[in-house]
Amino acid sequence: MGERDRLRPKDWRGQRFVLRTDVNQFYSSLYTHSIPWALEGKEKAKRDRGKTVSDRLDKAMRDLSDGQTMGVPIGPDTSFLAAEIVLTAVDKVLKSKLSPLRGHRYIDDYELAFTSRGAAEEAQAVLEDALAEYELAINPTKTEILELPQPFLEGWTHELATFQIREGTQSQAVTDLTALFSHAATSSRRRAGPLKYALQRSRDIDIVDEEIWGPFQNLVWSAVSAEPTTMATALDLLAEKASHGGFEIDEVAAEEVIEALILTHSPIRNASEVAWGIWAAIALEIEMSKEAAEAVACRRRLNTGLPVPV
Repeated sequence: MGERDRLRPKDWRGQRFVLRTDVNQFYSSLYTHSIPWALEGKEKAKRDRGKTVSDRLDKAMRDLSDGQTMGVPIGPDTSFLAAEIVLTAVDKVLKSKLSPLRGHRYIDDYELAFTSRGAAEEAQAVLEDALAEYELAINPTKTEILELPQPFLEGWTHELATFQIREGTQSQAVTDLTALFSHAATSSRRRAGPLKYALQRSRDIDIVDEEIWGPFQNLVWSAVSAEPTTMATALDLLAEKASHGGFEIDEVAAEEVIEALILTHSPIRNASEVAWGIWAAIALEIEMSKEAAEAVACRRRLNTGLPVPV
């Protein structure tokens, strides 16, 4: 969502209204048969089913989800490829029916600008019809038509960027860091991004002794627990601060977070979160528990069609 939150003033020049929306439960509702539809055309794809290269892509995506046609894994680059194939076909429909077309799409997030509310409403109808051709739908809870002007930056960005961390006692630094991450956590309930921003913002903090190093690690790992995609940023930050101050990364805390990520997300097939957990375990040389290892092994067997032990 980070890219969607970067408003594009260039796209808005001369426009009065902005349509914002995204695809409802995009990856989990992406129909693998829609890949040949997008590449070949629906009529030809159905007529020549099983005879084209695009059908091989369809099958490959199904093999990633135990043969299921509805939904693709969240996280792998193969899913990004499938997303772009289908939504590029939708983009072509929008371009052919809406002229001029101003705005952008980031994965499944749309932001389109128009001179009137009526034009924005028409565009929404066109988009709904185009998505329906591929068994997709817009998310009604995230669809809105905004009248310009609108702020160019989200409020939380400015608040976190200007958040003051006092250069005083270590207890003051801990208090301010806690407040920074608490504020980011509150903002992250409404959108993705604030916790990662807080991690990046905390690079400016000079951690001088163990009194602040322990609480700081706890805040970092709490951010990862809430938003697993921050794992790379968190590990890089901890490694930098540990090296600079001569500290050790708390392996017990790291193990708890990694185990929780794997055990929580593996059964529900959140491949990205599981991958981050495995990668962190390797990077920190942490040995996973038997339970976590079995959860990963079972997930892999499901994806490859191998028998799952009972």
